[in-house]
Amino acid sequence: MTKIWAFEYEKEKNAARRFSDLTFEKCRWDECSFDGCEFSDVRFVHCCFSYSFFSQCKLTRCSFYKCVFSEFRFSDCEAEGLRFSECFFYESGASFVECLGLWAYKTGFLGFDFGSDDATAKYRLKDAIFSTCDFDYVEFHENVEFSNVSIDKSPLFSILDPFDC
Repeated sequence: MTKIWAFEYEKEKNAARRFSDLTFEKCRWDECSFDGCEFSDVRFVHCCFSYSFFSQCKLTRCSFYKCVFSEFRFSDCEAEGLRFSECFFYESGASFVECLGLWAYKTGFLGFDFGSDDATAKYRLKDAIFSTCDFDYVEFHENVEFSNVSIDKSPLFSILDPFDC
């Protein structure tokens, strides 16, 4: 496994790239895009994503630990085995064409948007667990199909320091 540590990316555009068996630690993405990329067994540890997005990407067995997402979006992505632990989303969103096996633990969603305003689009969230998560100003659009989703809500913003990036 390759480890990339403390690297900053600014206004980087990634299209149709494949990322596999990588660990990004203390990295930062500002105004970056990932369009049609594939991520497999990729770990993000204490990373920051600001004004960035993943569009039409495929994420398999990827994990995010102590990451901060500000003005970030997963758009029309497919995911399987996606993990978030002690993360914070601010003014962000996700529209997964298919998302299987999502797990979020001690993660804050402030101003988060599941789905989209596009009435013709269909999104699916299946076998998801949100444990000890906090939801504030969160919108679940009607075009998202939920199947076997468990949400255990409890406040945790006092636990997280989302602005330490």
